[in-house]
Amino acid sequence: MKAYNLPKWSIIYNFINQNKIMEILNKIKGWLGGVTELVMALFSLAIFAELLFGQFLGGFSVVGNFIEVVGQFGEKGFVGLIAMLLILHMMNKKA
Repeated sequence: MKAYNLPKWSIIYNFINQNKIMEILNKIKGWLGGVTELVMALFSLAIFAELLFGQFLGGFSVVGNFIEVVGQFGEKGFVGLIAMLLILHMMNKKA
C-alpha cells in the first residue's frame, strides 16, 4: 500500500489505518484458530492413545482429568451447565 501524506483527522487516513488494523487482527485470529485446532487434535490423540495403551504419560491420565473437569461442571449445577455449553459453542464455532 502506498504511503499517503494525509492529515490524521482525514477520513481516508483513518480508513487506511482501520484496514491495516483489521488485517492484523484477522492474522492473529487465524493464528489462534490454528493453535486451537492443533491443541484439540493433540488432546484427541492423547485420549485415543490412553484408551489403547493405558496411562502412557507417567502418572498423568488424560481421560481421568477430562472426567474430573466434566464432574466439576456437574457439581456447579445450572451455572456449570451454562459454562459448559458456552465452551462447547466457542469450540464448535466456525469463522
